[in-house]
Amino acid sequence: KDDYIIIPTESQMHNYISLCIENNVISIDTETTGLDPMLDKIVGLCIYTPNQPAAYVPINHVSYVTGEKVADQLDSEIVLYNLDRCYKANIDVIMFNAKFDIRVLRNQIGWTNAYCTWDAYLAAKLMNENEESSGLKALYKKYVLNGEGDAFSFDALFKGVSFDKIPVNVGYLYAAHDAIITYELYQYQK
Repeated sequence: KDDYIIIPTESQMHNYISLCIENNVISIDTETTGLDPMLDKIVGLCIYTPNQPAAYVPINHVSYVTGEKVADQLDSEIVLYNLDRCYKANIDVIMFNAKFDIRVLRNQIGWTNAYCTWDAYLAAKLMNENEESSGLKALYKKYVLNGEGDAFSFDALFKGVSFDKIPVNVGYLYAAHDAIITYELYQYQK
């Protein structure tokens, strides 16, 4: 819990992105309601930069009881503004399966400048085209954890529940972790 934070305010988002710009790198992952980057909704943004806790930015969580949007989330325009700061600063953007995340960011919040300088998914394919499993958590476990430990999948933790209905104070622990393991896998690959 101490390794991850939630970013629910504009000032916290601005400060975290400023640290990413100082470090010249950000790892980005998206949480969505499904796997269609055109139709499914972005729920939150997972970000990480070295020497900082991994962060989760809630955008579209809803109450699983009422279906209404819950409080303490960032408006997508604030997220867009801060991601554009990364673009203007020309910092490295690390993703896993950037094809998906870039399309989500473009279609769901309008980040037309979305880009990626290192896609750990493509790097994994280049390193071993016959990899048994090409998922982030499997690759992380195999290469970064040397086969030890476990990197839980969403389905194993939240089977049958879409991420927008997971309470922010629970979901961030799972979501923020993806940004840091993407960065650590990138470090291994590099």
